[in-house]
Amino acid sequence: MGVAAGRLHSQLERRPSPIPAMIAFSVLSAIHDADVIGFSFGIPYDAPFGHRGASHSIVAGLLLGLLAGWLGKLAGYSWG
Repeated sequence: MGVAAGRLHSQLERRPSPIPAMIAFSVLSAIHDADVIGFSFGIPYDAPFGHRGASHSIVAGLLLGLLAGWLGKLAGYSWG
């Protein structure tokens, strides 16, 4: 999904290369699953900070979206 979104975004923004956007959207689509690192620290699956816990919440999604928007603004992307 991230590759397709990056390609479409680059076409709409008329960017010369879709590669940076494809990488960024791919990372953004998978970052919520980085919580599997907790397994190696002994955090059980069903714990609040386990897999599909806090990182899969609405608040985490909103914060990640705000961070992505801010980073995009710093990178020179326009929103309108």
